[in-house]
Amino acid sequence: MTLPNSTTDVTGLNKATGIITTASRAGTLKAGDTVTFTLEAETAVAVTGAPRLTLSNGATATYAGLDGEGRATFTYTIAAGEDDASLTVTGLDLNGGSLDRPGLLDFATAPNVTVGGAPASVTVADVNEDGKLDILTANNSSNTVSVRLGDGAGGFSGTTDLAGR
Repeated sequence: MTLPNSTTDVTGLNKATGIITTASRAGTLKAGDTVTFTLEAETAVAVTGAPRLTLSNGATATYAGLDGEGRATFTYTIAAGEDDASLTVTGLDLNGGSLDRPGLLDFATAPNVTVGGAPASVTVADVNEDGKLDILTANNSSNTVSVRLGDGAGGFSGTTDLAGR
């Protein structure tokens, strides 16, 4: 098996931009030689579990860790009798794990939104039809409905309280 050091374009592998293939030695690979597949992505990745790459010969490359640039690496050891002219990655098997970008999910500090007395229920709706969700609360002790207009970025403004009947 001959496997040149090359970059293979892939799509659909969790924002991957390519896979760099590196053999343990130049020339024809033999049983016991290893191939390392390095997943290139737009940013460093966070990995949980033991994901693996499926290969054109039906085998899998196992997750080996992150390299110095935060890229996931997978290794495959050539088995006896393999004679594929070229070994390619055919897919990603998460195998119960995950491959994702670290730090994409973050919660901002929750804003305090003042409403009428003893709010009993809350709902969100686009009250003023600006495409942003607004907060409405039904307030027991003040017998009002409070409307706070959303800014689309997690903030709310206004102090409209409508009297109940």
